Formats: sequence, structure tokens, C-alpha cells
Amino acid sequence: MAELHDVITILGIIDAISIPAMGTIIADSREDVCDAIVIEVERLYQTYLSNEELVPTEAMFTTVYARFLG
Repeated sequence: MAELHDVITILGIIDAISIPAMGTIIADSREDVCDAIVIEVERLYQTYLSNEELVPTEAMFTTVYARFLG
């Protein structure tokens, strides 16, 4: 019976350590995804401007960005 108590105690300690770590990993992953999306939007915008032979402006970016969002 003491072994079972020891195992449950060890599992509790592992949970106490791993749950906050998982939260950090998830938050970091979300940040990485957002960074990747920003890079992709910038790349698509530059490609669009190049294909259409347009000069970038703030209004142009707003229009293209709105189309990108759907």
C-alpha cells in the first residue's frame, strides 16, 4: 500500500511541474504561428504588388489585407 502512495505522490509532483510547462509551450507555439502568418502576409503582399506592378501605399496595404482576411 505504501508503494501505491509513493507512486501517486510522484505522479502529483510530475503533474505540478509539467502543467505550467505545457502552458508555456502552448503560448510560445501560438506566438510562432502568429509570426509565421505575418511573414506570409508580407510575402503575399510583396508578390501581389510585383505582379500588378503597383507602388506600395498604406491604402493599398489596407485593401489587400482586407481581401486576405476574407
